[in-house]
Amino acid sequence: MKNPEESGATYTFFFALFQIFSGSVLDRLGIRTVLPVACALLTLGIFSFAFSTTVGGFVAAQILVALGASFGFIGAAFTGKLWFSKEKYGTMFAWVQFVASLSAFLTQLVFIRMLESLPWDWVINGYGMMGLCVVLAMVMGLNNPPGFQAERFSLATTRHLLQGCLQDLWATLQKREVRLSMAVGAVSFGVMLCLSIVWGGHLLRSYGMDEKQANVAIALSWLGLALGAPFFSWLGRWMQDDVRALGYGLAGQVLLLVILVTMPVQTLSVAGPLLLLFGFFAGTSMLPFAIAASAVDVRYIGTSAALVNGSQFLAGAFFVFIPGYLMRHADSLAVSQTLYVLPLAALLAAVLYLYWRWNRTT
Repeated sequence: MKNPEESGATYTFFFALFQIFSGSVLDRLGIRTVLPVACALLTLGIFSFAFSTTVGGFVAAQILVALGASFGFIGAAFTGKLWFSKEKYGTMFAWVQFVASLSAFLTQLVFIRMLESLPWDWVINGYGMMGLCVVLAMVMGLNNPPGFQAERFSLATTRHLLQGCLQDLWATLQKREVRLSMAVGAVSFGVMLCLSIVWGGHLLRSYGMDEKQANVAIALSWLGLALGAPFFSWLGRWMQDDVRALGYGLAGQVLLLVILVTMPVQTLSVAGPLLLLFGFFAGTSMLPFAIAASAVDVRYIGTSAALVNGSQFLAGAFFVFIPGYLMRHADSLAVSQTLYVLPLAALLAAVLYLYWRWNRTT
């Protein structure tokens, strides 16, 4: 890839694309069939990335990683719907996000430290070996819950499976609450992805911060997300209204985005708390999963989760791509100026949210 934003956008786009179908596939085939294969594809992608020497090889590796990873978060949704009531579904999702974000925070710090003494491909291959262990554990210990009737899958039934997935997607999208939660959640999580994956580090370095401190500050945004997800889930339960709680987090994101792109931050002591808070408010992006799930029949919960998460990553790919596009076509723009699109998008999401709230109360 010529530009890091292209690399990040490639993975994010394919991840979102595959994820749109992942929920329906799990609803029909079950975790026993799907998750070991998904983890194997993810592991293959990791090894491919470590050994790739061409642009095409890196792209293929990212597509494999995206295909495998697209079933991870939604796999938790599918599993959770079988053991959790709708009332506790949002709580389950919040704790899944807590574990995922905390892992991202710790992995990023460990990755930074390991790269100081080891070649990067050794580190990547180490993650691949851990993936092989997880695949083995899934094959040996993963089963569908009692009473689950999985569809038989073969090449001959692929067309039927795809038709069924499309029917599930269409039925789920008929719900207005699903569409609105997708739109607002997409912006809320998309701006988080944009800063935490690619552009946050660029922004801080453009302000004069050294690379190591910038990486630590960005890692703190994941820690914030790990803390914010269960908090906003609790807030929604306490208010007995997830939609209302969503608005508080969205307002916090708008404020923090304006500060981050307009105030040059040059020290970790300032950037760290700001990004920690930004990630914390981004925890509100987990509420759309519970909102969408409450609007659909139980057999479509996996599909609704896939649509919400898929829209979030599609938005993330868009937000990652736009600043790089602007910089290539307007050399005079500073990094912070190209990121004005983030608070603008958050403001538009806030307007849509207010429309949503207004129509719920009239």
